[in-house]
This record gives sequence, C-alpha cells and structure tokens, in this order.
Amino acid sequence: DSVTLKHLYLDLTVDFEHKKLSGKAVLNIDNHSGTQYLILDTKQLHIDKVLLEDKVEAAFSLGKEQKHLGEALVIAIEKNTKQVAVYYHTSPDAEALMWLSAEQTAGKKYPFLFTQSQAILARTWVPCMDAPAVRFTYSADIKCDTAFLPLMSAQNNLQYQIFLNGQQTLNF
Repeated sequence: DSVTLKHLYLDLTVDFEHKKLSGKAVLNIDNHSGTQYLILDTKQLHIDKVLLEDKVEAAFSLGKEQKHLGEALVIAIEKNTKQVAVYYHTSPDAEALMWLSAEQTAGKKYPFLFTQSQAILARTWVPCMDAPAVRFTYSADIKCDTAFLPLMSAQNNLQYQIFLNGQQTLNF
C-alpha cells in the first residue's frame, strides 16, 4: 500500500541454450507514502544490481525463502524515487518459463518458450508485485536469435512477413 507500481518495462535477452532470461526490469513507481523501501516478489531470481532512476546504485537484500512464495526483494528507495531498475537473470527451472526442446514442437526444428505467470508465478521470471490485485501497464524489448519471433500481449513494433511455399501469407 505504500508504493504503487505504475508501469513495468522489461529489457530481456532469451538464452535457449542455458534456459534463462537476462536483462532488467524497470519499474515506474509512485512512492506516495514516502517509504524507505520497495518490496518486490521474487523466486529463484539472481539479482545482479539495482539502480534508482537507472543511475544510482541502491542497497537491496533478499528475504528468507518461503516455500511456494520465494523471497522478498527489499530495495532501499528515496521518497522522491520514481524509477527502479532491477538487473537480473532467471533460473533454468523457473516455474513460469516453459522451455520446449525442438523435439517437443510441431515442426521439430526449433525450441520454443512460453510463460505462464498465473497465479503467482510471475515472480519466477520478473521481480514485481506478484498479486492478482496489483494492476500496472507494461512494455518490453525482448532480444533473441533472429530465427525466433518474440510475441507477448503487448504492443509489437516489429514488422514481419510470413511466406509459405514462396507465397506471402501473412503480414503483421
């Protein structure tokens, strides 16, 4: 209740070989209470560093692990903090990341990744306030091999053309 998460921006790189995502989550917040701490949900995330306004390093700690819930990421913030950037990478066994080998896919040519963040599994791939009652907007830049097309339920500013048997079948 002390801090409102307004927007989450993800800048992540997909690593199919090591089954991990790495990069940063930038949280735009409203510290309307002037609290000294932002508390985020995490589970098996490896936190490299935290920056306020994506410039000044912030002190942070991980709380004691709780079964099924993970660890609280406690970040020291200032009363005028508007943006917090968490640099991190996921664990290969993150519960919300479903890594399919090429053999598990219809075409059997390329691996596949999809996320399933319900009900409280987003914390296994994004440091966030992971509760159904917390609502915020989000955007993302997802980097991966050019053989793959990153899609999510967010605006996609890339243009693609799909060809089958030499015929253009879809533009998006």
